[in-house]
Amino acid sequence: MKGDASVKKLILAVCMLLGVSGWCPADEASHRKAVDELFEALDMRGTALNMAQLLTDEFCSVSPEAESYRDEIAAYIWKHLSWDMIRDDVAAMYMEAFSESELRETTKFYRSPAGQKALKQMPGLAHRVAVLSQERFGAHAEELERLLKNKEWDRFKADVELDRKPNP
Repeated sequence: MKGDASVKKLILAVCMLLGVSGWCPADEASHRKAVDELFEALDMRGTALNMAQLLTDEFCSVSPEAESYRDEIAAYIWKHLSWDMIRDDVAAMYMEAFSESELRETTKFYRSPAGQKALKQMPGLAHRVAVLSQERFGAHAEELERLLKNKEWDRFKADVELDRKPNP
């Protein structure tokens, strides 16, 4: 029994030396808790549902036959992409990308009025940027086709490189 106490003290000392590196189960658990709190603030369950619906819509827009199987397609997508199915994998990605402290700061932001506004505005802004990008690309698609057909690519790349250089 006395040896058990020494082992526990040694483990505690090693964990303290390692800091928040994730080697200690308690640190990992609190790190995961910070991820889960961020997911709650971001309404990731609702986001996953919206993404599954968008994916279903996109898939069904391909053909009238696909549309006739909308319910089956939606069920299949939700079976494999529901929040419950992907949450642990997404959490691992967040834990790898962000420290516990960063996660807590981010959660604090998204719970603030400015963060709530960002959550409401970002999807619409992202959509508007996507539409703008498609419009701009579409307006210049013929130019790309001409460049590729006429092998003018090297000259085009040189022009783009000049545009990327900072102004003096």
